[in-house]
Amino acid sequence: MMRERLEKTGRSLEESLAEEREVMQAIHRDVSPQLQNLLPYLNDGEGLATLVAELLGNFPEHASWLVPAIDASLADVSDEDVRQVLAGSKARLTKRSE
Repeated sequence: MMRERLEKTGRSLEESLAEEREVMQAIHRDVSPQLQNLLPYLNDGEGLATLVAELLGNFPEHASWLVPAIDASLADVSDEDVRQVLAGSKARLTKRSE
């Protein structure tokens, strides 16, 4: 179904997926150096905490400092939803770094 829709626009699924990969890699590359600036938002009560907690698990190249930062946040954050997401991010980071 997706192939048919894309073909109507003159694009292939493979081209679209390659473009999406490039965009995601660019976002990752741009966010990575600023990742530490997001840590204070783990205590945000306006909904950013969950988003930041989820994001952290996508940067295994920073596991050496992210896992301790997540552990520190787990000790401080009281919101159970944020704690669950942090635990999931930590699990992804430790699994990828094994």
